[in-house]
Amino acid sequence: MHSFHARGCWAVSGEGGGVRNSELGRTGAVRPLWSEADTLRERITEADSLYGFFSFDTALSQRASHGHLRTNPAARAALIRLCAATRTRGAVLSARKVETLQRRLRLHRLAYVGVHGTDVQAYG
Repeated sequence: MHSFHARGCWAVSGEGGGVRNSELGRTGAVRPLWSEADTLRERITEADSLYGFFSFDTALSQRASHGHLRTNPAARAALIRLCAATRTRGAVLSARKVETLQRRLRLHRLAYVGVHGTDVQAYG
């Protein structure tokens, strides 16, 4: 079962798949994360594993005073906790090169997907 959020997406694997999309005219097993908020904690707790996909350019960075993007310290701290947890995997997606993402985040238990998917460094 999958749940998506505007600034990143979560996929929860385990029992109870087959959640149908609630938007008229759209098919698939996708619903906005906020539509599942009431049961999300329980579903994550009961899941076999958790996969988090994050956009560096929108979810993990913030605009610095000079106009460039910099890594959001709170977002990086959350990624550190995700990487340390058992049964979890994460991936960071970006228009930037993988080496730039790795230098900025300095986390080894993540998959990095850069340059719109053409530059990939996977973990495990």
